[in-house]
Order: sequence, then C-alpha cells, then structure tokens
Amino acid sequence: MLGRIVEFIRNLVAGADSASPEEYTAVVPASVAGPEPALRVAPRSAFREWSAITYDLEQATLLGRAAYERFHALPRNYQEHINEATTRTNLVDPMLAQLGWSPLNCEVVLPSGGRVDAYDNERQTAIEIKRAQPKYDDIAALNPTQPYKTVGQQVIGYLDNDNVKSVIYTNGRMWWRIERDDVTSQLYALRVDLRLASDMAVIRRGPSEVLQHFAMFFHSGAFNPGVNFAVPVHPGRWLPSEHSPMWLKDLNKGIGWSETP
Repeated sequence: MLGRIVEFIRNLVAGADSASPEEYTAVVPASVAGPEPALRVAPRSAFREWSAITYDLEQATLLGRAAYERFHALPRNYQEHINEATTRTNLVDPMLAQLGWSPLNCEVVLPSGGRVDAYDNERQTAIEIKRAQPKYDDIAALNPTQPYKTVGQQVIGYLDNDNVKSVIYTNGRMWWRIERDDVTSQLYALRVDLRLASDMAVIRRGPSEVLQHFAMFFHSGAFNPGVNFAVPVHPGRWLPSEHSPMWLKDLNKGIGWSETP
C-alpha cells in the first residue's frame, strides 16, 4: 500500500506540468521567428508591483481544498469531453464566487464589438473562460471560433481596444492575470496552475503559500479602484510573440526570482 502511495505522488509531481516547453511559449510565426532565442529571464533584482489584498494562509488552504474536491468530482476523462459551459458551472464560477467576483455581468459586448464572458464595470476587469482542456492552458492556444488567431490576441485585444484595465483568463486549471503597465505599456502576467497547487496542498496536508498568493492576486478586492496595497513580484521570464510579448511569472514557483535561464 505504501509503495502505491509513493508511486502516486511521484507520478503526480512528474506529470503535473508535463506539457512541452513549446506549449508554454507564445506563438511566433516561422516567417518572423528566425533562430530560436535563448530563454530570457528578468534580473534577480527586478520586480513589478501588483495590487493585492491580504489573505489568511489557512483560509487560502481551505479555498484550495474546495478546488481539489471540484476537480476530483469530475470524471477522470473529463478533459476529453468537457465544454465551456460545464467548465464554468463546475470549476470556474464557484472559484470566482469564493474570490468575491459575484455578481458578474456575463456575455458583455465591449465598445470595440468584442464579447467577453464576464465583465466587472467597477473594477474594469474582463474575465475570459475556455473549456478545461490542456490545449487552453496557455494563451498561445489557437482560437478558431473568434476573429483572433490565438487566445492571447483575444485577451490582449480587450486591454488595448476597450475600457479594460485587467484581464483574468482561465480554463479552470490555469489562471492568468494580465495587465499592461500604465507607464511603460509593457504587458505583464501572473499565472497559477490551480489544480497542481490544490493537489500538492492536499498531499502535503499543510498550508500553501501558492494558494495564498493565488487568493491575494486574484481576489476581486485586489482589483478595487484605488487599492493601496501592492506586492512586489519578480517579472519572471520573457514570452516572445508577434502581437503580445510579455513578462510571465509562474506563481507556483513563488513570487521571487525562481526561473532557470
């Protein structure tokens, strides 16, 4: 029995982020890509301040426990058949409610004509949701049903063409917070693998700083106008793209320098 438990943990850790590096890099068309660039990581001393709220560590762990139960209540092969509506009902909407995003205006038509899954007028935040399939873990995913080539072009389009200051993008498992800096116009993103974080919290049976950071940065209170609490976060690594290059910080690795050049 002990051997099976050890094997399960090893497989979970090894397979939790088994996607190839290409799946976590924004798409650059071959015609303009040229030689593949080396991974670019921000200097250790670099940081960007993100608006946040304080969030109790134990409460964040309970939030992760609820996420764990929702993931594991789905059929084992749910990723092969799940649609966007089921993703929202079973994974995304309950988490948004726990994070204070309720009520929300749904299926909102923005000034540019684009339609976003949910929009908070007071916080000027758009929320875009895709089905809980691995191909939508990354914003480089192709987006055939929209007038945008990729999910990244879609969500960045909200920032650039509408009255939107922040975008939350999620497929239930991966949660992205994307913003354009007011001074430099540079794009920055925070990303959390919520399924991995909640699974690891349950296995370790202890508080999870990853879940605490998730709640701090993704709770609706972090987006309130005039919020005066900010947390410095390392910018992470550079994602090159023809349309939406950005700095991406993987919060599963912490908020400080943790990248491998």
